[in-house]
Formats: sequence, structure tokens, C-alpha cells
Amino acid sequence: IGADPHSVEMAHVWMGMGRVYHYRAQFSKALELYQQALDRLERQGHLKGLAMAYASIAGSFLHLAGYPQVIEYAHKILEVSGKTGFQRGEAIAHEFLSEAYGFIGHWDEALRHAQMNYEIASKIGATARLVWAEYTMGDAYWLKGELQRALEHLEKSYERAEMLGETRAQTWIQLFTANTYADLGEWQKGESSALERTLASLWDTSEFGKAPGKRPQRYW
Repeated sequence: IGADPHSVEMAHVWMGMGRVYHYRAQFSKALELYQQALDRLERQGHLKGLAMAYASIAGSFLHLAGYPQVIEYAHKILEVSGKTGFQRGEAIAHEFLSEAYGFIGHWDEALRHAQMNYEIASKIGATARLVWAEYTMGDAYWLKGELQRALEHLEKSYERAEMLGETRAQTWIQLFTANTYADLGEWQKGESSALERTLASLWDTSEFGKAPGKRPQRYW
């Protein structure tokens, strides 16, 4: 189409290509392509695009267990999102911070950022964002050992995902819900949760084929 190779449009092309490799679990390759997009967005000063590029990069680092990099890019998301009033970007940043801090054992920080993610998602009324906000809350409470509260958020997360037809989210949420039931000693309920819901989602290969990693993750 004759687009300027350094244009925002071409940045979107590189981002799209990165997502393909991301969904194939080739995260290092995805990072290379996201960097191409980032270079163009920085050149153009496209702040909202930068927030989404930073989010994609943070997501890939999360799958690669690069938690310091996740924290670094999450703060970059907060910085550029704050300049533009991009609240969804801010919510995504807090989600990444919650996960990263959870993985490195800073559980109070994980819960704090999960709560901030949830508060922003509730404020802007983004149902898809609330799916993951509820999930992150469940994850954080699970890390803190508050299993019943974790289960409440996971169940709400699943209900929202089911309402949206978000099969990939349903799959991961139910895997973690089954694990939480097991931690509560409710083995039969955990097995039922996994078999009746998770396995049904696994059969939907059009969605499950997009699942990016071994652990429940987000869109990033």
C-alpha cells in the first residue's frame, strides 16, 4: 500500500506479526517484532501505541520469566498512559505488576496492584478487562493463602469470561479454580470443575491454539 516504513501503520503491522509468534509461544521472536513496532512508535511519538507496545513486550517477558523487565515495562505503560488518560493501559500495567511481584514473592505488592487493576477496570466498565482483573485478584489472594476469597474472584472471573465467550480465559481460569479447590481439600469439586469446564474449553481448538503458555496468562 506504499506506507511509510517508519509510520504508525507499519508499527501496527509489526505488532500484528509479533502477536502471531506470541500465540505460537515463540516469545523471543515476538519480542524482536514488537521492538520493530516500538522503534516506529517512539519515532512518531504515538503515546497510546507506545502503551500497547510496552504491554506486548511486558507480556512476552512474563512468559520468559523476565520479571524485572516486566516491572520495567509496566512502569513505562503507567507513564505514557498517565499522559494521555489511557485508563485501560493503566489497568493492564497494574495487572503485569501484580503478576511479576507475585512470581518474585512480594505478595503484598501483588495484591495491591491487583486491587488497583480491579478498581480501574470497574471504573471504566470494561467487561473484558474485568475478566482478567477478577482473575488477578484471585491469583493474589491465593498467593496470600486466602483461598476462599481467591475462589470468589475466580468464579466471578469465569462467569464474565463465559458471558463474553472468551474460551481461552475460561480454560486458564478453570485450571486455577480446580487447583484452589484442591488446596481447600475439596478434591471432588476440583475434579468436577476441571473436567466439566476446562476440558470442554480445551476441545475448542480454534481458541486453545492461541493459548500462549503453560500458566494462566492474559492477552499479552
